[in-house]
Parts: sequence; C-alpha cells; structure tokens
Amino acid sequence: MAESTEENQRRSRQFATATALLGLVIVAAFAVTMGSAFRAPAVDQPERQIIYGVYWLPSLFYLWALVAIRRTFLDIGAGALFAPTVARGLRQVGWGLLVGGTFNLIVIRVIQNAYLPRGFSTGETHVFRGLNFDPAYVMLILIGLALLLLGRLIKAAAEQSARAERLEAELDDFL
Repeated sequence: MAESTEENQRRSRQFATATALLGLVIVAAFAVTMGSAFRAPAVDQPERQIIYGVYWLPSLFYLWALVAIRRTFLDIGAGALFAPTVARGLRQVGWGLLVGGTFNLIVIRVIQNAYLPRGFSTGETHVFRGLNFDPAYVMLILIGLALLLLGRLIKAAAEQSARAERLEAELDDFL
C-alpha cells in the first residue's frame, strides 16, 4: 500500500532533523579538535594548528553536502516539486563530495610530503611513502561525480516531461 503524501513529508522532516544532528556532531568535533590545537602545549607548535586546520578543511565541504541533504529533505517535506528539488540537492551533494574528496586526496598528500616538519609521524613507514593514498577518497570523488550526473539526468528528465505535457496540451487544443 502506498504511503500518504503527509507520511512522506513527515518522514522527510525527520530525515532533515537527523542530518542536522549529524552536522552538529561534525561541528562539535571540529571545535574540540581546534580547541585542543590552541591550548598548551600545542599552542607552542603553530605547524600543528595549521595541520589541524588543513585536515579539517575538507569537512567543510562534507558539511555543505550534509546541509544540502537537509535542505532537500526540508523542501520535500514542505511539498516542493520532487524532481527539481532532488536534482538540485544531488548536484550540491555531488560537488561537496567531489571537492572534499579531491582536497583530501591531492592537497593533503602534497602538504604531508612537502611541508610537514621532519620527524612528524603520519603513520607511514613503507618505502613508497609519497605514493600511497586512501581509496576512500577516490570513492568519494567517484560518488560525487555520479551524483552530479544523476542530478543532471533528473533535471533533464523533468524538463522533458514538462515539454511533453506542454506538447500534449497543445495537441489537445489543436484537435
């Protein structure tokens, strides 16, 4: 049995609340991490503060993606048209994951290899220290690209559907 529109809207609002709570967890973790970077003895190591900031920078893009998801759920919960709302949300989430994953994959590796102070341990002990990467970031980039494509496809399908409806109405008027 199909769920009612009201039930779907209520569920969308619940998902929006859940994403807001996840966003608060990310912001709290950032605040705790940066707070510890500015307390003694870390305050005597300015490179550590920079490193913390750089490592947390991609999280801003992930947070943006989470806000886009929340806004999409809120809009659907408020009764907005599904296709344009979801298409916009998918594009924003896709960009957030794409930029955050790319930043993690490339920029952080460059910083680790070029600017970390000697003796600063990153946990890498093998011969190919500068050539490794985390495949999770590659997946984030690929998922971001897929969401961008899916958002475009949904938008194009909605535009084609609207065009077909206009042509059908015009044909009905003609006949």
